[in-house]
Order: sequence, then C-alpha cells, then structure tokens
Amino acid sequence: MKTLKNKSYLIALWSLLAGTSWAQVPVTPLVNARGVFDALSKQPAPAPIAAGAAVWITGLNLGPSIEVSAPGMPWPTSLGDPPVQVTIGGIAAPLSSVSASRIVAQIPWEVPAGTADLVVTRGGVVSRTVRVLVAAVAPSVRTGNDSGFGEAAGNTSGQTLMFDAAGLGSPVAPLKAYAGGLAAEATAAPSSLRAGEFEVTLQLPESAQPGDSITLLAGNTAANGVTWQKLSTPATRYTAFPSDTGDLRSVTGSDLRGNYAIAATAADSNGCASSYLLDLPIGQIAPIAGCLTAGNAGAQMTSIVNGAALAVLKGSGEAVEIFRPGVADPRRVQLPSPASSLRSTNDGRFFAQLSGGAAVIDPETGDIENSTSSAGIAALAVDLGNGLSKVVSQAAAASDGTIGVVVGNEPFSEFKFAALDAGGKVIAVLDFPEGWAPLVAPLPDLGPQTSGPGGGLSTLRVPTAYDARTNRFYAISAARNNSGHALVGFALDGSSPSVTKFPASWFVAACTPRIPFVATSLAGTMIVPASTVNDNTFKAACSASGFAVFDPVAQRISVTSLPSQGQISVGVSPLGLMSDYIYATNASGSGPGNSDTLFYYDALSDTATRLSMPSGIAGFSNLVPMPSMNALLATAQNQRAGDAGFVLFDLGSGEARIFPVPSSAAVVSLLGVLPITRKLAARGAPAGDASSSLILYDLRTGDATTIPNPEGCTWVAGLPAQGGPGGATIVGPGPPSGGPTTGPAAVSAASYVNAKANTVLAVCYSIDRKPAGALGVRVP
Repeated sequence: MKTLKNKSYLIALWSLLAGTSWAQVPVTPLVNARGVFDALSKQPAPAPIAAGAAVWITGLNLGPSIEVSAPGMPWPTSLGDPPVQVTIGGIAAPLSSVSASRIVAQIPWEVPAGTADLVVTRGGVVSRTVRVLVAAVAPSVRTGNDSGFGEAAGNTSGQTLMFDAAGLGSPVAPLKAYAGGLAAEATAAPSSLRAGEFEVTLQLPESAQPGDSITLLAGNTAANGVTWQKLSTPATRYTAFPSDTGDLRSVTGSDLRGNYAIAATAADSNGCASSYLLDLPIGQIAPIAGCLTAGNAGAQMTSIVNGAALAVLKGSGEAVEIFRPGVADPRRVQLPSPASSLRSTNDGRFFAQLSGGAAVIDPETGDIENSTSSAGIAALAVDLGNGLSKVVSQAAAASDGTIGVVVGNEPFSEFKFAALDAGGKVIAVLDFPEGWAPLVAPLPDLGPQTSGPGGGLSTLRVPTAYDARTNRFYAISAARNNSGHALVGFALDGSSPSVTKFPASWFVAACTPRIPFVATSLAGTMIVPASTVNDNTFKAACSASGFAVFDPVAQRISVTSLPSQGQISVGVSPLGLMSDYIYATNASGSGPGNSDTLFYYDALSDTATRLSMPSGIAGFSNLVPMPSMNALLATAQNQRAGDAGFVLFDLGSGEARIFPVPSSAAVVSLLGVLPITRKLAARGAPAGDASSSLILYDLRTGDATTIPNPEGCTWVAGLPAQGGPGGATIVGPGPPSGGPTTGPAAVSAASYVNAKANTVLAVCYSIDRKPAGALGVRVP
C-alpha cells in the first residue's frame, strides 16, 4: 500500500511539472567555457572576435528547446519566453536566434578591444561569466559548409566573386585581397540581411583557378583562409631544374603565392650561394644572376608576411633584390651600407639589418626608410651601477610598451628589477623583497658560456611575464634560504612588490635551463611546471608532476596534479601553449626524444587530462600544434620514427586517433599541415628508402592519397641518409644558422608546405641524388 501511495505521488508530481510553464521553473543557463567563437570563421577560443561581428554561444539551457529567431533587422536584445539576454562587456548584445544549445548574437560595436565578460540571462537567471577576446578588427569569411574552412560561400560571375565577411572594423579598415597569391581588388558594403556583416566583391585575376586560396586582409589582419570553388583531386605540375644545378641547401617559399619560391645552394669559399627562382604555376625554374649573401653558409632570403614577394641579399649585402610573381625582372634596391640579414616586418615590408641601423623597404616601390631599430632588447646594454649590468631574464612587455627585465651582477648574487622604455632607457629600478631573489635556471656543464648583456642561454635564465589586469611584472623567485618558491610582482606605481608563495610541498620544476612560464589569454592565469622536489640543479631528464596555476587578481597559486601520478619531461619537451591549453609529454617511448603519453591542462576548465597512445603504438615525437582544430599532431612509431604513421590528439574530445602508414610506404615523415582543407602532407618511403613520394592525408576521414612521382624522380621531399638501406630519412638539412628568417617562410632543402596557399612544393631527386626538378601540388 505504501508503494502504491509513493507511485501515485510521483505520477501526480510529474503531471504537475509537465503542465507547468517553463517560465515558472528557473533554469540556470550554462555557457561552455570554450563555447564562444566567431560565427563565420569558427576559430576556437581564444581567437579574437571583432566588435560588430556575430558570435556563436554554445552550452546548455541557453534558451527554448525550439529555436526562436529575430523577426528582422535590427536584431532585438531580448528573445524567447522566458526572455533571453546576453551582455558583452556590460552592454546588451543584439540577438539573431536563441535555442537550448546555441545563441547567435552580435558583439556590440561599443565594446572596446580587450578581454570582455560575456553573461547569458534567461528568465532572470544568470549564467557564469565567460571571457571573450574582442578586437577592433578581426576579419572572417563565411564558408560554404559553414565550418570556417574550405570553399568560400559566394557567387561568381565572370571574374567577380562575391562573398560574406565580418569583422572588418568601423569604419571599414583598409582592405587587401589575394587570390592564388596574386593581388585582387576588393570592396565591401554593409549587408542588408545580417547585422555586422559585409558583402565583399573581389575581382579575380585572369589566371585564377578553382581551388586557389582566397586571402582577405583588413588593416593587415588576415581572415580565415578559404578557397575559391573546389578541387576534386590534387593538381600537380612538375618543372625540371637546369642540368648544372648544384646541391640545394634551402628553399624559401612565398607567404601567399603557392609553389613560388627561391632555392639556394650552400655558400662557396667566397661566401657566395647560387640560387634559382621557382615559379611552378607558370612552369619555370630560372637561375638568379649573381651570388647571394650567406651567413654561416646559409643564403640570406625571406618572404613578405601576408604578401607574395620574395627578397634576397646580393653579393656582400650591398643590395636587396625583390621578386614578385607576374613581374619578369627583380627590383634591385641599393642599400646605404651592407646588410647582414634580411627579414619581413609584420606590416608587410622588408627589414635589412645594417651596421648601426636598418633599412625598411617597401616591396612594391622599392622605397627605403631608414630606421635605428636593431635586434631588440637582447642587444641593449642595461647598467644599473654597482656591477648590476647583466640582463638575466627574458624581456616582458607591458601593454603601453614598457619593457620589464631582471638585471644581475657577474656572480649572480645580487639582482634588481628594471623597467625600460621602448628605446631601452631605464625609467624605474625596484628591489626584490627582503629574503627573496629571482630563481636562476641551472646550466649543464658545457664549458665556457657566452656572456654580456642579453648574451643568450647563459644569462637569460630568469622567467618573467606581464599581467595587464594587475599591471605588474612577475618573476619566478626563490627564498634566499632555499625554503620555497614564489612569484614576485613588480608594479611601477610605487607600491611594494607582491610575494605569492607556492603551496606547501610544491616548488617550480627548476632543473632545466629554460624554465617554462606561460600566460593564458582568456583564463588570465600564468602556468609553471611544478614538482614536489626542491631541486635547482641541472638534470637531463627534468620532470614535473603538476601544473602550478597563478591567479594574478586573487594573488593565489594552486597546483593541479597530473592524472595517475604522471610526470612530464620539462627538459626534453617544454610546456606548449595553444588556445589556453598547456601541454607537455613524458619521456617514455621507443627511443630518445620520444614519449608515450600526452598531458594537457585546460586553463578554462581547470582540469588536467592524460592521453596515452592507442594500443599497439610504442611512442610518438615532434608535436605540431593545430590551433584551428584544437589538436596536436605527432609522428608515431614502433621501431622507427614514422613506421606507425601519425597520431592526432584531439584536446577538445580528449581522444587520440591514428593515421596509419598507407600500403604504398613503410615509413612516413611529416611535411606540414594544410588547415584550409584539413589535409596533412607527408613523405612516404618503402622499406630501405629506395624511393619516396608525396602523401596527402585527409584529417577528417583518414583517407591517404599518394601522388605519383614524375618521370626521372626517384626521391621526393628529401634524400635518404648515405650508408645504405635502413638509414634515417633526411628531410632537408635544416635551416641555416645565419641571420634571422623571421616570417612565414619554411627553410628546408626538401620541401615547402604553404599553409596559407594550400599547396605543397617538393624538390625531386634523381637516382644519382641530384636535384632533378620541383613538384608543385595544389591540394583539394
């Protein structure tokens, strides 16, 4: 009888609830910690989103079970019953649609650039706060499948392409566009259908082909990469090298023009390197007259950021030659004095380092602007007196341009914190709190070390960072009696330094020359590898057992231990930072430098995860971050690197996925990742490395496609090691150690994977190990 009464009560209660309006049952909306992102580009948080752009807000209980959409424009700031509202930076956001799992809203134009708090309110019940990185300009392009990658959603009429974009700024920032790496005129007009969006009209070059990448820039900021129409299969073009081509040592590719590059040989005894212009879209490889400047045997050449131009230093560095696709002859720019190195600036110009100064060159006009800039803070002398003249920390930069460094004396016994202006002038000097000093990373016994201001590994051994919310510089520090570790914060407002101690029995993992110290974007925290052992002596296998998390606002350090009592190898694989994930590996695997477990800490959810290799795989190496997919890619192995294919670690789902070696090969090596089409380019070789071919993996399906070798091409994208079968594969000898090659160009004698152009360029070698030609692939 009692059971019947309980059942009757439950039935009555269910009936009551079923007949009750949801407006009378308060439900807390839950926004996913990583659930706010640009509605067009779909780039994962914390990718910046522009004021005025639409965002997707995902989670649970955000709105009604059946989606409610705005009746028209302008969008309202309240939708549904009970009403749903969103505030971003304290300002009510216009709403396009609301449902239980997703809200489409517009970031109000009034929200200033920076980190803004986003809150969802439903029926008066407020969600937790989620932080969003807002920018004045952050262009994004709508894609045909609404995934943020692949083909642009647009219409083509003749040579005119029209598509939707957002994040172009208010007023619209200056626009530049490229199709297949060639300049294309672009104009934008406000959309009449969607708030914050623009209708972009692009005039395609006559040579444009389906599958060409489209690059849209607003104020020098590039949108998500997309393609014009689609390719169904890989499109290849092979061009032969001249018969007298010497051994190649480097290939520098254009940033936006696919399969357009310069290849150079090693320097001769006179410091002269021969070079060739590779213009595979028109089937041409031509020698470049004269020799290139070489530093430490490496030719000085670079590509322009967000452009198609390439440049080289000629002779003894007295001139720069600029190469542009579609222009027959290079532009020669005579320098005021010989230059030692060449690189690209972030605003799309070439920077030549001169003795006592620099020359900034416009790639279109060749005009020179003199500059006093040099290599940066590491080259500046800072003398605070009393022997304090060695910069012992990496420079930390404040939002106003102020630079913070730690300066010490020769025996590393006394230190002060110094603040410098952009020109390197000391503007403030602060003492460390009594009883505390910076934690100086140890060095292996390698003999005499480089010394002097900013002198490299021997001096830059104190980790520092800057936090904008507290307006303080932080240095990892140790008690002078060696009893514990802390973070010491320096403010420039005259207040006393802060000391935030590590929890009891926890210390910085300080047995490596480069102690990792990373700052997250949205979580607003700083992360240091933590250990239960207070050891500041060098260890080749320096390990940590947790992530120390510093909250600058709360002035508190907490430690998240690794799952299953795991350990990460800080010395072999320092902490990596991607999309507010901090990741590292252990040192267990099938050989030196290999691992069998990935650990990562999600700074937004404050959780640590362990990902082991799938069954049957001994280990992995060479982690490659893929921010657009919130994933990491590594080479998997059993006996030899690449004999088990590749492993993709999906940090969002916490899963590891294997991409096996295809039947056409016995071993594979990674060449690069192409996020526009979600492809992976690899070099595959049979047992014994008797030949090699290009392989394209589809990261969505796992399918692998082998590109047939052109006639006369035995090896593609690298030669096997000398000494017979079984030797390790050589994929180029690596970058020259000469002057900087800052910018997007990858330096390798074997291949250049152009992620922005969605192409692969690979050098082909004949049976006698000579460069035979270059194979260009446009990836579908």
